[in-house]
Amino acid sequence: MTTFNPFENEKEIQKLEFSDLEILRERGVSEGVYIEYKSVFPNNTKIAHSIASFATCTVDGTSSG
Repeated sequence: MTTFNPFENEKEIQKLEFSDLEILRERGVSEGVYIEYKSVFPNNTKIAHSIASFATCTVDGTSSG
């Protein structure tokens, strides 16, 4: 399995700092499959629903449940 890391030094997500996000912006890294920028962090319930929706989808994007 290939993993994606937009940082040249392959910094772990747990060690990211705000300055690292500024680097992404300066390099012009846009949103896509792996990156989604947020100006406000959503609440935990919304995150849980989003994750659960991925868990119940099949490869073709239809619901398995």
